[in-house]
Amino acid sequence: MHANPHASKASAVTAAAIAPAACAAADYLVYRIAGRQYGAALHNVHELRRFDEVRLPQAGAPRDALLGTIPVQGMAVPVIDLAAMLGLARAEHGNDMEVVVLASGERMIAIAAECVIDVVTLAPAQMRLAPAIRAEDGAHYLLGIGRIGQRVLGLLDIGKLAADIHPARLAA
Repeated sequence: MHANPHASKASAVTAAAIAPAACAAADYLVYRIAGRQYGAALHNVHELRRFDEVRLPQAGAPRDALLGTIPVQGMAVPVIDLAAMLGLARAEHGNDMEVVVLASGERMIAIAAECVIDVVTLAPAQMRLAPAIRAEDGAHYLLGIGRIGQRVLGLLDIGKLAADIHPARLAA
């Protein structure tokens, strides 16, 4: 009986693409958006803030997914509606929402969340690459899927999301 060397190699590639260290467990901050649970790698989480700290855009500013900005270390960090970016139903944004400030390299973005749920550790066996889905529906912002028992988490690709949020959208 021979082991399939390609099977273990594929598993390692899948886990390495999602986890920050190849074949290692990773911690994720879990939050709810549009009634669904999403996770961001804990090493990308800069801080949590209250939604009432968000500076709303001026009248006439583009409102597609941009909710406003939040001041972080002297910078105006864009706060986005992730539900809109993913093509989901938009929620009412009230002051009881939370803002998750995320960093990817030199870029920072923030997302409005219904609530922050917890921090979970996902082992490589609990993570899968996101299935190929049309780019138009926003699912390309998901790096993968995490499973903890019956819970399914969309694992956010902070780098792609940050790259698509342009400073020109903030100009009013």
